[in-house]
Amino acid sequence: MPALGALFAALFQVFRDQAAFERQLLLQQQQQAFSLGAASHMASKAFDKHAEFCEKYMAEVHLTVGTLFKEGPTQKALEHASKLVQLKSQYSAWLTKGILDGLVPFEAALRKIGASSYLVEALRGTNDPERPKAINEMYEVFKEVMALGEAKLPTADRTDVTIEAVEQRLRAVLGIEQLTAIRQRLIEQAMAAGENDG
Repeated sequence: MPALGALFAALFQVFRDQAAFERQLLLQQQQQAFSLGAASHMASKAFDKHAEFCEKYMAEVHLTVGTLFKEGPTQKALEHASKLVQLKSQYSAWLTKGILDGLVPFEAALRKIGASSYLVEALRGTNDPERPKAINEMYEVFKEVMALGEAKLPTADRTDVTIEAVEQRLRAVLGIEQLTAIRQRLIEQAMAAGENDG
């Protein structure tokens, strides 16, 4: 009987050691995959390019907002839209289709403001019925972009063209909220470990 008990104990120890080894191997593989993904040159380069794109794009968005606040719906909105599209084109190798497509509604709204402004100016002094229609459309899109007053566009369209939506989309590109959550979790873990040591 003692020999049988020793055999079971030895088998149990072997299985326990094997399970611990497999757990350690799995953790090691996960750590290697994480290290390769997070620390690889390409991952670092992609993150740097995303950050660079977001900074430049937001700088142009803020210039656009400044122009629109100062001048209202203006033909200059076309210039700003063009600069935003050029930035996307410059960084297109580093941006996903979802990012590129997600910024299109805002840029289209700026083009609509600029084009309508050109039409309004071209029809100035005429009795063309298109002029009041163009003025109304121009101001509706302007209100949507600037998130002013009561909007008439459907909610789904409205959220895609506001400055706030563009900023949120760019923060998502960089995973700012996820990075902040991870940082907060690490700080909490470090503080908990410090309290346990103390």
